[in-house]
Amino acid sequence: MPRRLVSLVLGLGLSILCVACTRVLERPSAAPTRGATESPRPESTASASKSLRVGLYPYVPRVEQFANAIRRTWSQRQPRVSLEFVDWTGGYEGDPAGMDVFVFDAVFLDDFRERDYLARLAPDEVDGRDDFLDFAIEGVHDRGSYSAIPMLACTHLLFYAEGDAPLAAAKTLSAVTEVLAQCSYTSQRPSATRGLMLDMQGGTTNACLYAALARGDSGPESSAASVMRSDLDPAAIGRMRALLARSSFLGATQEPSNGQYGRTTWLSQGYGRAAMGFPESLSATNAEDREKLRFALFPFGDDPSASPLFYADVIAVSRTTRERALAIELANLMASTEVLVASLRSEAGAPPQYLLPTRRSAFRSLAQHDPTYARLWQIVRRSDPTLFNLGSDARSWIESMQDPIKTRSRMEYPCGCTQAVGALASHSEAEATCPTACRELGGWSGLWSASAANEHGAPSAACRCNACSAPSPLKDN
Repeated sequence: MPRRLVSLVLGLGLSILCVACTRVLERPSAAPTRGATESPRPESTASASKSLRVGLYPYVPRVEQFANAIRRTWSQRQPRVSLEFVDWTGGYEGDPAGMDVFVFDAVFLDDFRERDYLARLAPDEVDGRDDFLDFAIEGVHDRGSYSAIPMLACTHLLFYAEGDAPLAAAKTLSAVTEVLAQCSYTSQRPSATRGLMLDMQGGTTNACLYAALARGDSGPESSAASVMRSDLDPAAIGRMRALLARSSFLGATQEPSNGQYGRTTWLSQGYGRAAMGFPESLSATNAEDREKLRFALFPFGDDPSASPLFYADVIAVSRTTRERALAIELANLMASTEVLVASLRSEAGAPPQYLLPTRRSAFRSLAQHDPTYARLWQIVRRSDPTLFNLGSDARSWIESMQDPIKTRSRMEYPCGCTQAVGALASHSEAEATCPTACRELGGWSGLWSASAANEHGAPSAACRCNACSAPSPLKDN
């Protein structure tokens, strides 16, 4: 995702999608096994075959397509050096112990530098530097060397339907929230073309969203120190609340019933008016519906000229590898146009993955064969993004602040929630049932529905409660 800059460390307030895309972040809720386990390896000898241990970024539509493309291309170059793909979280938990090469979310770039996980690469050890998007290669540059090699980018997009002129014209956060009505639905999935769908479920996702909103209109020179604080920015929390009010509490805080990319899928099918999501969510839509969607960079502030934040998944060579030369060769191969195109294109009837390659040549190749990639390329080439880098204390800040951010952003939610109940045939039945159903949710609002269709299409009676969660012990100050 947004590759920033000068390596900027995310600035200010710095989505995040943490999304992320989530980049976030809790991309799939069923996360892979956390952390790579270290196992002993024999010393390499001239006569024995060698092996490299590799950790891929797991939160992509089809990680196995990456592994297959890498293994196939590598075997042609180094047939006597095998690859072992190990479980790895992409940097959100654990450490890269025992791996030779690993891919991680660059929000942790400075953090991993501080932890001494990363081998420094000389300029002549990074192939085709001029082919990378500027924000990506500049973002991993540090004092004359490179801490990693860019691979993929991601950023928050605003998805909306073809022909929605007001949203197409909304270039600022205030304009987006003005166009989208508050409290337009309370179910997980909108039943009509109204409301915003977005992900505010996971802790890392919320922390990165907060950081992006806190950075707001700042330029690439803004520092991470301005956002990485224990006292939360009231303006950023207010922006999170404004977005949540354009969604539904259930829709934003629970994973969609149709999977991690379900919000974009629902929008493509005519449910809801807009969605915030990552480009790869387009991989869950069919070609006909996908053509009806329009998308633009999601604005996190009110200055249309502000530098957008892009996440990046970058390839690191472990500082402790015993096979530095081979590891560097593999890292460059993983970032090559050949491997990126093979990893991202349509395969076996599945659509392209719609992750954003950080190599211009790979992006152009994909755009030549797929109209959606062509539209994404036009957005990226016209932007001047900054790398989303949360600084040297990224992990500890996320760990300590994710719960306060989540709690405060959900406080004073104005729209209420529906509580599913048994069949309701009359208002008198609702009067007998709903006060109990809403007892822990702020009481009953007096509204009810007899057979509102849920996201599965099945009828379900429901009571409208005044709140969506039990009162929080935190004070809103």
